[in-house]
Amino acid sequence: SAYKQFQLFTDYLKRKKALGNIYADSRYNQDRDILDAYLKIMDRELKGGIVNPYGEKSQKLLTTLTFANKFSLTSGLELADFISFTAFAKIQKKINQFGDIKLLKGWNIISQKLVGRKMYTINPKLVKQFSQ
Repeated sequence: SAYKQFQLFTDYLKRKKALGNIYADSRYNQDRDILDAYLKIMDRELKGGIVNPYGEKSQKLLTTLTFANKFSLTSGLELADFISFTAFAKIQKKINQFGDIKLLKGWNIISQKLVGRKMYTINPKLVKQFSQ
């Protein structure tokens, strides 16, 4: 998931002809997963000798990765957590289980904001590379 987000961010930076910084909400024991994704996007070659199409451009466009705890971040991350939870519930087809909090109403608003109303999926081969 983080790797896909880094891909999308790199594409965005390239379109805008800009450099970008990544700020991650520290999850302590999961920080390594974010760091691994960041290092993997910077690699010119993926496992198995596959050329990483993001390797060179991410090295030029992604300038930093910063981990911060909740005390140093804005409340925007809580909104990101809500959006992630809602999207996950929709993908897993479990959104109706949250009718008491009207999560479907939240999803309808969130889905209108999606770029091109498109949801991105993660290539299973890429997931396998991370688990090896």
